[in-house]
Parts: sequence; C-alpha cells; structure tokens
Amino acid sequence: MTSLRLALGLFTVFPAGAPSTDRRSVRGALVWAPAIGLLLGLLTAGVLLAARTLTEAFWTLPPPANPLGHLLAAALAIICLTLLSGGLHVDGLADTADGWAARGDKHRTMTVMADPAVGAFGAYVVAADLLVQTAALALAVSRGHGTEAVVVAAVTGRLAMVWAATRAPARRDGMGAWVGGSVGVVAAAVLTLLTLIGAGVLAALDDDATRRAGLVVVAAVPVGLAVAAAATWPMRRRLGGITGDLLGATCQVATAAVLVSVACAP
Repeated sequence: MTSLRLALGLFTVFPAGAPSTDRRSVRGALVWAPAIGLLLGLLTAGVLLAARTLTEAFWTLPPPANPLGHLLAAALAIICLTLLSGGLHVDGLADTADGWAARGDKHRTMTVMADPAVGAFGAYVVAADLLVQTAALALAVSRGHGTEAVVVAAVTGRLAMVWAATRAPARRDGMGAWVGGSVGVVAAAVLTLLTLIGAGVLAALDDDATRRAGLVVVAAVPVGLAVAAAATWPMRRRLGGITGDLLGATCQVATAAVLVSVACAP
C-alpha cells in the first residue's frame, strides 16, 4: 500500500499523503505505474466519450466537417490525461529536449536539464508531441478505436518507464538514482505480457473492431516501447544512464507512438 500511495503521488495529481520513501517503495511504485496508467486511461476515455457525445449532440455539421468534432474531443482528452498526470512527464520531455539541444558533454547536458526554465527547443518538442497525440487520437476516434487508443497508450507510456528503470542511473543523486536499476527485466517482461493481454481483451470487447484492427491494437504496445527506447537511446548514451527527466520523456514518446499506431488500425 505504501508503494501504491507513492505511485499515486508521483504519477497523478490525486492526493495520496506523504508515504515514507526508500528504494524498495520506489521500485514498488514503478511496478504500479502501468496500473496507474490504466486508471488514467479509463478516466480519459470517459472524458473522450463525454466530449464526443456533446459535440455530436450540440455541434451538428455537414459530413466533411465531422472530423472537427473528433478533433475537439481528442484535444480535451489529451488535456485531461496531461493534467491528471500533473504534467510531470511533459516536464521531463521538455528538459530532455533542452538537454539534447545543448550539444555538450554529460555535465553541461545535466546542468541544462536541471534548469527549471524551458528553452525554445523543449517548448517545440512538447508542442509537437501533444499535437501528434491529439491528431492521432482524433483519427483513431474517427475509425472507431478511440477508447482502445487512449487506454492502451496511457498504460504503455507508464510501462515504458518500467523498462527504462531496468537501466543503470546516470548519477548518484536525483530521481534517476532512485529509479535506475530498481526494476528487474523479469518484472518488466511480466508487466508487458499483462499489458498485451489487456490490450487484446480491450480490442475484443470493441464490437466495431475487426480481427486485423485488434492485432494492430495489441502490436501498438511493443511498437510504443521500441520507439520510446530508440528515441531516448542517444540521451541515455550521452548521460551514461537514466534520469527522472528521461523517464518522463520515455512515457510521452511511447504514448504518442501507441496513439499513432492505433490510428492506423483499419
């Protein structure tokens, strides 16, 4: 329960008190991360459904303009998902992008990443990430896969953080020191298997989805993990390990990759 409270406090805006923090509880919090993603994904799916219902009821447009309603619903859903997570992962993505743009050694990169101010490149990358997420979710909604897209994306984004935590920390202090190497590969693999099963069940529950679309939804999980790992590899190499900011960047990239993948489902 301490790890669950810590996970809620770290990865959401929900009040969870101030549980004692040690390496064991941090490891437990990371193991809970995909479940937290499921909670956030379901809440976001509810917002998406409500927004779609309202736009269809009060915003009647000719067929060529119908996607605008889907775009509005998707934008509100992505805003909800970002706010529910407290903007933590977005901040990590911005700091990671600024650190990469610094083009210096490990010390300079970490100095830039530790600066609370957001630079131009960080702001651009965050804007691009949220734009891609919104557009991809809108397309998924128009194809009847909005719920699967947002739920699987939220879970996979947090699962990507679990895999990132299997790597060594980049330094001896900070969030990275707490999470780096705290989760074993076996635990991450088990959580991945559970996520794949959950994605398959969710796709099977969708009466609009074909078997091919269901396979795309399930395949979106490893695609999201692979894209996140590849996108953050240059920074991990430069820093020599994982940091808290890289965890956030990993989550955001994996979320966007899943949304784009599910948007391609027929």
